[in-house]
Amino acid sequence: MKTAKSKLPLKLIKLGSKEKYTRLFSVKNGDAITFHSGCVVLKEDESVGEHNTDGAEEMLIILEGEGELYANGFEKLDFEKGTALYIPPNTVHDVRNTGTSLLKYVFITCPAVKA
Repeated sequence: MKTAKSKLPLKLIKLGSKEKYTRLFSVKNGDAITFHSGCVVLKEDESVGEHNTDGAEEMLIILEGEGELYANGFEKLDFEKGTALYIPPNTVHDVRNTGTSLLKYVFITCPAVKA
């Protein structure tokens, strides 16, 4: 079986930053085809800020800490290290650190398309 070779190179990014937001892979940067991703680090009681990913689905993978996900039209979700969260398209939401240490998570957004 013959497969087409991707024009995108393999890429490795170290997740050691303490910055609030670090872009990982992005269509805009030319290192992803359909998704955007980043790493977010929130201090105690800090929030990422209410936002909407419009027509994109979003997944959060919690690496460290604990927090709450608020989303319009849904119940608040409490989460902790080792969990993953799903946010549907067109959902206004916010993430807040409710712990006493840093909250660190990776987000991945991708245009929602029915297969």
